[in-house]
Amino acid sequence: MPRKTKPSGKNDVQYARFLRSLELVNIALIESQAKIDREAFFESDEELLIKAFGRPSKIKKDHFELEALLTVDATKKKKHTNSFHVKAVFVMHIHAKPPFGRDVLDRFSEHEGRLIVWPYLREYLANLCVRMHVPPILLPLPELE
Repeated sequence: MPRKTKPSGKNDVQYARFLRSLELVNIALIESQAKIDREAFFESDEELLIKAFGRPSKIKKDHFELEALLTVDATKKKKHTNSFHVKAVFVMHIHAKPPFGRDVLDRFSEHEGRLIVWPYLREYLANLCVRMHVPPILLPLPELE
């Protein structure tokens, strides 16, 4: 789980400058997995576990990438079996005016970055459910602190 960064007064000006300098170049799906045991999925009382988080990667002087990982599993509470598994990794390539530090990137990943990528994760999951012919699984809005 990524560490939580809280905004602080002295860094707000630097962070605002960083946000104004951002240029989103692209968002790409780089990994995708899906598996379903339809019979088990429709006959079970499995619990749905959804995990999503982002982290900065490939950090350079004037750009970086934000990797967003989504996993969705339908699992039995007391067994280690699941009838439904989805994994997707999206990458956002973003240019930014230097200098920027890791603390700024972590803060962006946990807040604004999640808001940018969230519709892509939601659309991916909704589209996949249609193609698997299962009831839609709605990805809840991200929790921001």
